[in-house]
Amino acid sequence: NSRNITIAPRGSAKSFLTRKSCLFRMLSRPVYTILYATSTNDNARGTGQALKDQFLHNTRIHSDWDPEFPDNRIVPKRGEAPFGTEMMQLRNGSWLRAISAESRQRGGRPRRYVLDDPEYDPKASTSMSLIRQYMDDLLFKVVLPMVMRSGCGVDWLATFVSRRHFAWHALQTEANLEGEEVAVDPRFDLWSRMIVRAAYEDEAEEIKSCWPEM
Repeated sequence: NSRNITIAPRGSAKSFLTRKSCLFRMLSRPVYTILYATSTNDNARGTGQALKDQFLHNTRIHSDWDPEFPDNRIVPKRGEAPFGTEMMQLRNGSWLRAISAESRQRGGRPRRYVLDDPEYDPKASTSMSLIRQYMDDLLFKVVLPMVMRSGCGVDWLATFVSRRHFAWHALQTEANLEGEEVAVDPRFDLWSRMIVRAAYEDEAEEIKSCWPEM
């Protein structure tokens, strides 16, 4: 789907799986472009560094993918193309830019916009009403205008913290007059929505963890 939202508990490896997805897309699809935005610059740099380390040092990636790249090289030589933690480009023309969601970003035209937990407030210092308005503006005035072309899309990952978050609002559905489930906010009608639960109630009415290893 071109528009996706997934909400999951903290500690469910959302960012790890997102990085894995970005890595595979960049390796397997030449000239594939990704704008990755998260809540803070530190988190963005962490993702950029994690991907850079994999491209540089993962011998299994090089064994599998070097033959598919120009001159059998995944990583550009110094001066050939940017290869930092914010902006990195591979030899096949694919690139990823990792930034804070609050960074200046108008004018970008990525194939995929990845929005990783942008509502997370590490200091819990911002009112929920301001965060909800910020998310509304970010999604509908910044992100979606970038990915309106065919073949482009957005993946939004969120952490379930409270029902006051904008992500929870985006997930809400109701039955219309024909009995069909539609989004409460019609702007999300065409979105694919998924909730990853932390626990469930079994047949004996006992609470079981969906991820007992954690």
